[in-house]
Amino acid sequence: MIMEIRHFVHTFPPIIDQNCSVLLLGSVPSVKSTQQEFYYMHPQNRFWKVMSALFATDFLPLSPSLKAELLLQNGVALYDAVYECDIEGSSDLKITNMIPANIPKLIKNSSIRKIFTNGTASYTIITKAYPELIPLTTKLPSTSPANASFSLERLLTFWNAVKEATLLSKKNP
Repeated sequence: MIMEIRHFVHTFPPIIDQNCSVLLLGSVPSVKSTQQEFYYMHPQNRFWKVMSALFATDFLPLSPSLKAELLLQNGVALYDAVYECDIEGSSDLKITNMIPANIPKLIKNSSIRKIFTNGTASYTIITKAYPELIPLTTKLPSTSPANASFSLERLLTFWNAVKEATLLSKKNP
């Protein structure tokens, strides 16, 4: 089944403030996320379940503004690796005509010490566009429903590094 190709331009802002030590990068917001103008709004994506487990707070029923506030309280920034592209449906494998987000500018005057990517596409995009960010960047398994081989428990074994990084930065400001 061929999906319609959509032209995507990132219209909703990054979630970041001066206290964030960790940046989480997705690739391209899904069709659902784009419609709702917020991150990880597809009900099968496990991102908010992972955040709930890491930070012992149920993010799932919260409004986008409360989700953002809780991420910031935990020192976590959130954005995407792609600023603009053409994409078939929500498939990272179908990204063309891509312009990466300006991540160096985003983190320039921040306290970001570690970047985690949600899957291979965001890692590949950001490290190819900005090789100087490679030492800061770690690829995590995708929370996408397309990554069905990873259970929530298995995802958490990798994603726990996010919580560890935020705790480490609180100990060593």
